[in-house]
Amino acid sequence: MRESRVDDGDLEAGDYVACDVRYLDEGAAALDALPVGVRPIDFTALLSITERITRDERDLGYVYDAGGVRVGRVVAVDGSMLTLRHDAEEAELGEGAA
Repeated sequence: MRESRVDDGDLEAGDYVACDVRYLDEGAAALDALPVGVRPIDFTALLSITERITRDERDLGYVYDAGGVRVGRVVAVDGSMLTLRHDAEEAELGEGAA
């Protein structure tokens, strides 16, 4: 996993940090969207996480496929654990915008 982090010195009062996640493999987003019991046993998604500053406390981050199309959201952050939601509607929006 690759990471790009926000420097603490760049944060101002009212700033939040969102974590945008990008799958680095074309098929990883589709496999990761499957229920855990259906995925291949040895499946590990290769991800890139980029932190960015936001003023919206509800903006935890977005999930992008390897081609840069938005396919979901970060729905929870607990320490270093991110919970991602694959959202077919967002993927369709991204495809329509191209």
